[in-house]
Amino acid sequence: MSEQLNKEQIREQVKSLQASLKQAREGLVKQDGKLKQLAAPPFMYATVVAVNRPPQPKPRYQWREYYDSLYGRYRRHKVLIKPKIKKGTGSKPSTATIALEGNRLFEVFLPEESKEEINAGTGVMVNSQTMQIIKIASVQIGGDIGSIRRVIDEDFVEVDHQSVSRVIFAGQFGKTLEKGDRVVLDSTATVVVRNLGKDGQH
Repeated sequence: MSEQLNKEQIREQVKSLQASLKQAREGLVKQDGKLKQLAAPPFMYATVVAVNRPPQPKPRYQWREYYDSLYGRYRRHKVLIKPKIKKGTGSKPSTATIALEGNRLFEVFLPEESKEEINAGTGVMVNSQTMQIIKIASVQIGGDIGSIRRVIDEDFVEVDHQSVSRVIFAGQFGKTLEKGDRVVLDSTATVVVRNLGKDGQH
């Protein structure tokens, strides 16, 4: 009887020890995660000045004939033809040109999970070592106000900014900007992030 009690006590002690070890291991993993987070390089704020989304091949339809044995005649029907992609090539990744303080420009890949949400003028957080986009910035930071002197094309405009004329990216407003529009520039004064319209407009 006493021998059986000893075995039960040993089992309970082993279970208690295993639980304590598991709890200690989880605590170490949590602390290790915090240490890695504190030791990681800081994120940097950047503005997307241009987005390059390669055109994807679109499916097309084609009329084809088939023999309808029930009615004894040929009929036509529309067939979906999927685009052929060469083996090993796949689709080209989307990229973005980002601007950092000091007018430094980098070409980086768009993150797959948010690539459709990122457009010219979007503020993003980037890794300070690789410059790759981590996520869309929770706060969109604006800069100075300039005035459109001339619309060059859908990609570039000439603005008057701090008594200096300069050419910057039109951002997502390339099709709507007009001469005389007041615009908000990003913090690097590289791209238009908002169109305020002309004086007197709201």
